[in-house]
Amino acid sequence: MASSVITLTTDFGLSSAYVALLKGAILSINPNTILIDVTHEIAIGDIASAAYIVGTLNGYFPDGTIHVAVVDPGVGSSRNSLVIDMGSQFFVGPDNGLASYLYHAAEKVSIIQSSDDNIGFGSRRTPEGWQVYTLNKPEYWNHPVSPTFHGRDVFGPVAAHISLGVHPSSMGNLTSELVVQKNSVPRKDGNTVSGNIIYIDSFGNIVSNITKEWIEGDRTTAKIHIGTLTVVGVDQYYSEKNDDFIGLINSAGYLELAYSGKSAADILHSQIGESFNLELSERGTAGNPT
Repeated sequence: MASSVITLTTDFGLSSAYVALLKGAILSINPNTILIDVTHEIAIGDIASAAYIVGTLNGYFPDGTIHVAVVDPGVGSSRNSLVIDMGSQFFVGPDNGLASYLYHAAEKVSIIQSSDDNIGFGSRRTPEGWQVYTLNKPEYWNHPVSPTFHGRDVFGPVAAHISLGVHPSSMGNLTSELVVQKNSVPRKDGNTVSGNIIYIDSFGNIVSNITKEWIEGDRTTAKIHIGTLTVVGVDQYYSEKNDDFIGLINSAGYLELAYSGKSAADILHSQIGESFNLELSERGTAGNPT
């Protein structure tokens, strides 16, 4: 049998059998696949954090890697299930915004107003070389399919079949629409880039959806605004300031706010979805990368 890498990102936790059942569904189809646990400790239903984490994976695994993400508060509803063929790697999961950070900010699809305040449908284009398929071929699923556990019965089996060489085109129909979170795209008005907090890491660093492409020119005069706090300057590494807040571009290319030796999120009582704004000087004003 073929060997392939499958990564797993879920909000299942580790106190139940759900992770083991997901792995069992995959290994029953391809016992030679290599399973990588990214994390199963996503807060329940926290699509924004999961989307950010999944987005950091692309490009750091071998060609052919399949990234499975299951944070699925809409499981059993009319939301679509999908596979994204990114050329050298694949994404498998619910179409609920988990793919929002898989592609570069400069290639991000535009957002169209949706009845849901948290998500919107992407425009009818996807990054060059990508193909998105809506899963609708039950012969590649486990049966009976539980309406509450598509990770085990749909996404795991689909990923396993891909690892054996089945192309996603055999499992569903090509689509031109992809749900992305509205908060995944910053907005620019004059010298201000208005973003949001999308992730808080284990160190308490506060990650925004503002990527390095939004910042050009003189970083020393750029100002980060979170609530009533203003931090001047975007630095290069954590130790540039002691006992103070520091703004920098993290290893995934996103603007974040940290505090040396402490949790910035705890100090500020920050939450996912809160405003995180960047004020640029006239000479440091960047264009809109979208």
